[in-house]
Amino acid sequence: IFVTLNSAKQINNGQTLIYQVLARPKDPAQTNAVANNIKANMLIEHGGQDDFSVLKQEENLAASNAILNLLTGLIAGIAAISLIVGGIGIMNIMLVSVIERTSEIGVRKAVGATNRQILSQFITESAVLSLAGGIIGIILSLVIGYLVRVLTDIKPAVTWPIMIVALGAALIVGIFFGIAPALKAA
Repeated sequence: IFVTLNSAKQINNGQTLIYQVLARPKDPAQTNAVANNIKANMLIEHGGQDDFSVLKQEENLAASNAILNLLTGLIAGIAAISLIVGGIGIMNIMLVSVIERTSEIGVRKAVGATNRQILSQFITESAVLSLAGGIIGIILSLVIGYLVRVLTDIKPAVTWPIMIVALGAALIVGIFFGIAPALKAA
């Protein structure tokens, strides 16, 4: 709530605690001069103690941008770790599958299957496995988003382009981490 100093005094029986004062110069080109003048006057009022801060709009934006960049980096790091862990899980499952199906691979080669065909089979299997995981993840995110929307005032936004990008990322991770087991199988 924004109130004038006199109104705040009337509401609080003559006592006010000021947390923030917003000022706008008549001429925007004078912003630095006005900020310096405010700081000088505040130092006098506070007995020379620098126990306050005078921020210009650019400084507020810079602080907000720094916080947003930090959060973006943190979230990107968590996502990268999640993708690596998921990819290693896919690779382990596919390596176990290759070991269990050694005789099947031998029979296919004896019948005339080429290394390229076996390679493409296992890469396709890892891609399908990762797409299934991506679809399950999207369904879970939609369910959780719905519950958040119903139980709170927060309105999460999940769009089709984001879902397609998520599926694409899952597919790329599945193919990348499925290459080693496919090469072993071939």
